[in-house]
Amino acid sequence: MTERTRLRLTRDCDAIAIPSGRIIRLTEGTEVGIVQSLGGHYTVEADGATARIDGADADALGLIAAGPRCGSGPVTIAERR
Repeated sequence: MTERTRLRLTRDCDAIAIPSGRIIRLTEGTEVGIVQSLGGHYTVEADGATARIDGADADALGLIAAGPRCGSGPVTIAERR
C-alpha cells in the first residue's frame, strides 16, 4: 500500500463527496490524506470518506491555491497585435 501525505486542514472548506457528488464541509483541524492530485484539484480521504477539494481551496491544505474557480467571474482575453 502506498503511504499518503497526511495534513490537517488550516481552515474549513467545501469538498465534493465521492461518489455521491454531494457538497460537504470539512472543518479546520480535520486530518486528511491526499490520495491524488490531478489538474490542480485534490482527492482526499478523511474519516473513512473520499472527497475532492477544489484547487482554489488548496490553501486549506497548506498548499498554493490553483487560482479562481470556474465560473467565478468574467475572463478577459487580450487581443493580439
